[in-house]
Amino acid sequence: MSAGLFPPSASSPLEMFLTGTPVHTHQMCQHCKSFRRCAGHGSAELESFKLSQCVNCRTAKYCSKECQRADWRNHKLACKKIEQDRQKLAAETGIASAYDDVQAWLEYYNTPLKNCAIASYRLVETPHMEKDAMFMVVLSYDGRDPRPHRKFKVDSVSRIGRQDFGPQVFALLSDEADRRHYEAMGRVEMGELYYGTGSYGVDVNFAQRKEPFKAIKWFSMDKYTARATLVRQDWFRLFREYVDTGSKMSFCCGKLEGWGTCCCGGWTHDKKRVDDFRKAESKDLPSDLDSLD
Repeated sequence: MSAGLFPPSASSPLEMFLTGTPVHTHQMCQHCKSFRRCAGHGSAELESFKLSQCVNCRTAKYCSKECQRADWRNHKLACKKIEQDRQKLAAETGIASAYDDVQAWLEYYNTPLKNCAIASYRLVETPHMEKDAMFMVVLSYDGRDPRPHRKFKVDSVSRIGRQDFGPQVFALLSDEADRRHYEAMGRVEMGELYYGTGSYGVDVNFAQRKEPFKAIKWFSMDKYTARATLVRQDWFRLFREYVDTGSKMSFCCGKLEGWGTCCCGGWTHDKKRVDDFRKAESKDLPSDLDSLD
């Protein structure tokens, strides 16, 4: 889910990147697309709603065995690719947990990554810059702290643009082949409020590996988010502060009184939209599927 549709309370020990509701993520079932928050704040249904990981890839999450079985046809290729990547990275670095450490870092800082990416686009000044730029973070493995979100240090934070590399090279760097795929998912998710699809890339350097391990993530933005202004001009420093202090953004959405729908924006309760989202999600499935939420 990409927020902006509804005003949940957001908190952080640090400043936000943008005015308005930050883009944020709640965990969802990979198949039926149910959010835990959809069950309703404080309800018995919410308390009983649990998501379990796929035991092979440890990435996809499901609310039931039935959903996991139903999704296997779509998930099996990505599942196999993730396990291959895990084994390959472990062999190349000599660190058995290397892949899982990277994924844990990405999940922990997912919200700051998305919001800093949007801040870097400066959409009020340069509309639809998300089509011509990508937010980029370079990390180095440290590993002295056992906590995954503290195992990496930030080497650089930047925004790379099409003009910096030329159209063909930028298309390869930003994995433009996947953009239309994720744009289709965003349009189903947000309907008329859909604005665009952003991306961020993370390169992770390991001393034992010649080339960095690369991850690219995509996320949807609505029209409200596109109108948000920067809280701080030095968005790159603010992101470093989040990582240096190990800070997260926290949200309390639940069902919002007077809005009539929960924090998913209502789309996960519409069977046709869920079916359309699954179709968009399955078409030319990328190996690194990041569910838009």
